[in-house]
Amino acid sequence: MKKLSKSKFFRLLQRKLFPPLVKIIMRFVLWTSKVEIIGLERFYEKVNEHPTIIMLWHNRIVLGPNFFGEYMEPTSNYTAYVSNSRDGEWLALATESYKNGFTIRVPKFDKHKSLREFIKTLKKSIVLITPDGPLGPAYQIKPGVIVAAQVSKAQIFPFSWSASKYWRFSSWDRMIIPKPFSKIVIGYGEPFFVSTDKSLPIASKVQRAEETLNNFKKELNERLDAKSQVK
Repeated sequence: MKKLSKSKFFRLLQRKLFPPLVKIIMRFVLWTSKVEIIGLERFYEKVNEHPTIIMLWHNRIVLGPNFFGEYMEPTSNYTAYVSNSRDGEWLALATESYKNGFTIRVPKFDKHKSLREFIKTLKKSIVLITPDGPLGPAYQIKPGVIVAAQVSKAQIFPFSWSASKYWRFSSWDRMIIPKPFSKIVIGYGEPFFVSTDKSLPIASKVQRAEETLNNFKKELNERLDAKSQVK
């Protein structure tokens, strides 16, 4: 499989077939579902006031490209920050299939270069990132993301979604995909900033960000029937 994924033919098929296939599937899921969008007006009120990071957990990424490409204003360009890996390539192709979607592919093992690229991109674009990717652990934020937000004085918008019916994979992040004819709640939480207090250890700042994202995920879950929550 690894040998096949490196072939030119496979990459051509990946680039030509994957983005439209994902669009068709996600459009069908959302078209057949009852969708509630929250926090969008607040996002537009705040987005131009500071550099902006949209942060979501890796297992919620499947609806990201569709939401940012079709539900947001066409002028709201965003850049997905993805690893230069096989999994990252799938996300990059889906994101770039929309006019307002761009990506930066960064090396997985060059933390300093990744951090510099992150801060540089924040000066000119909204940045979308899954802070527990690409390999986890799930729901644990990498410290570099918090450092970048602190240095750039960026506001962080938690983003998530929950569905009443879904498929769950056995991957490291337990990736979920909403089923058709579901109830879906999707959108943004309240923006927050990383403290610039140098006396606070970076670990405590990471913990606060993790709690904020998890609390928002819990908030969306609670909007759905308790018997069909995505945990």
